[in-house]
Amino acid sequence: MPDIYGQMGLCDWGSSSGLGLIFLHDYLMCVCFMIMSIVGSVLVLVVPKVSHFCGGIHFRNVYRNNTLELWWTIVPIFIIIIMGYPSFVQLYAMGMNDKPKFITVKVTGHQWYWSYEYLVHLPSLIGIANDMGVFSDSDVVLGSGEEGPVADSEMLDLSGACDWLIGYDSYTVNAAEGDLEPGFRYGQHVDYPMVLPGDSNVEIKVTSADVIHCWTVHGLGVKMDAVPGRVNTSHLSDLRPGFTAWGGCSEMCGINHWQMSAEVEVLSVADFVLWVLTWVYSDLKDLE
Repeated sequence: MPDIYGQMGLCDWGSSSGLGLIFLHDYLMCVCFMIMSIVGSVLVLVVPKVSHFCGGIHFRNVYRNNTLELWWTIVPIFIIIIMGYPSFVQLYAMGMNDKPKFITVKVTGHQWYWSYEYLVHLPSLIGIANDMGVFSDSDVVLGSGEEGPVADSEMLDLSGACDWLIGYDSYTVNAAEGDLEPGFRYGQHVDYPMVLPGDSNVEIKVTSADVIHCWTVHGLGVKMDAVPGRVNTSHLSDLRPGFTAWGGCSEMCGINHWQMSAEVEVLSVADFVLWVLTWVYSDLKDLE
């Protein structure tokens, strides 16, 4: 979906997968333009000279030409290889990325909303937070009980915690006609968007809890079917911090299909770690 109405080019991209799709699109357009130019030139320049209707020569007594048949078999095969190889490379990069993942997010489609789940390893995340100085200016410290700038009553002991599951639902925000503001994307904003870390590798797992959906986010170059009983996986890398992408469900899934909007916000790694630990802190406070 273009960011500006009437935009002729592709939308702005916030991941390496999207940039790869732009390169693939431009590459295939160049090949198609070259083929169209050659075929058009032959039709305009050569055919009138050899056409029987234009007074040219004819090949009424020619029944076979092995050399010609060989070449018009080899050349299309060569063209298909040229066009297909970059497509397979891009497909492999999006679905079979073996690089270490910073985090894995599970996306589940429902009628008619999305739910997101983050499985985080707290010791590793707290270590990253300490190394980056995430809590240097914070009033609350999440740690293993060491001395800090706040009282012991304000600290949470996470020494026994290992993995933590963060989950929430995301619904489309429908504003009334009088509440619309300039820049508001009607039918696209959600109450709780997906949040991803920038400049890192992320794994996205998509499934469905009821009917077939399709999680599509244009700015990230992602379009994955959400099928009940099956998990589809995609990998994102080099996400651009500060980028916001919108999408939704691309599979007709019922009467409120149009309300299944998807919004993704990309934060810096430090802000993302703080966001995750804030969720953990809130959950632990609720358990007290």
